[in-house]
Amino acid sequence: MSKLRALKVEFYIDTYGKLRIKNLCEDFPDAKFIILYRQNILEQFVSLQLALRSNRWNTVRIIDKDAPIQKIRFDVDAFLQYLSYTRKSYEDIIN
Repeated sequence: MSKLRALKVEFYIDTYGKLRIKNLCEDFPDAKFIILYRQNILEQFVSLQLALRSNRWNTVRIIDKDAPIQKIRFDVDAFLQYLSYTRKSYEDIIN
């Protein structure tokens, strides 16, 4: 029986780091890949902005109705740039 191995690659690693999706395909030609796509890119963008602001990258969702509401300034141009980048990243991986 073959071993199962998993790896999560964030787009920023592929863009700015040394790890490239193309290289993974070349280095592991028999590997099977599952591409996960978050349908709500707006939610992903807001989550990223909150993480950048708070410097909290891992959270456990606990519903606390007394917790203060976190606010961010929504930058439409930054979101549209992020949307374009995210869609292109998925297209590059799939094609």
